[in-house]
Amino acid sequence: MQGLVNFATAVGDAIVGSLPAACYIMACISFFYFAWTLWTWSAPHSASHHLRHSKPWLPFVSLALAGVFATFPAWLTRLTHLIRSSGVAEA
Repeated sequence: MQGLVNFATAVGDAIVGSLPAACYIMACISFFYFAWTLWTWSAPHSASHHLRHSKPWLPFVSLALAGVFATFPAWLTRLTHLIRSSGVAEA
């Protein structure tokens, strides 16, 4: 039984360490997609040949998602403090 507890602790520690890193990586990818799309749309010869030309709102959604992903660890910390202060997580 102790082996299962140790395994669950190791999995939880891995998630705690990798979740903020994954959020920051997704924020970078979303921001680079936003910048690349605007850069390719600014070229007059490729504006109509872009992959997402029919969806001009997509780069701005990507920029908003970059902000959400970049601030996710802060929101997670606030949520943890809120749960602990409300007494919901008491054992």
